[in-house]
Amino acid sequence: MADVAFEEMNRPEPVHEALGDRAESRVAQDEVRNEAATAAAVNQEAATIAAGGAKVAERTVEGVFEGFNKMNESLFSVEGVKKAAAWYIDTAEKLATQAIELQEKATGWAKETPLAPLFEAQHSMARKVLERSTAAARNLWQIEA
Repeated sequence: MADVAFEEMNRPEPVHEALGDRAESRVAQDEVRNEAATAAAVNQEAATIAAGGAKVAERTVEGVFEGFNKMNESLFSVEGVKKAAAWYIDTAEKLATQAIELQEKATGWAKETPLAPLFEAQHSMARKVLERSTAAARNLWQIEA
């Protein structure tokens, strides 16, 4: 019985089968190595991109905060508030003047009626109120006209 076991152990395998299995295992090993190398390269590239993105994000965040600081300096300083108040007063004056002019055009039909002096008084009073209120606002904010 020992002879039979010895013979089976020493029996030569067909050469092409043994080489085929080894060749297949080498191809599989090469494929695994190639996939691992590709994965490592992709991971390294992703890490490089992420690091670059982090730098860009840092610069962007810094830029945003610098923008807010500049905006705060311009808006919340005394000069910034004065500029905003001047703009608001000028805009309100222009809109009120346009409203008075529109009212004058709308009441143009009454020029030769008994209501004409009433409308003219209304227009002149509105213009005086507008002039005085804008002058008072400019004096309050110490803004030159």
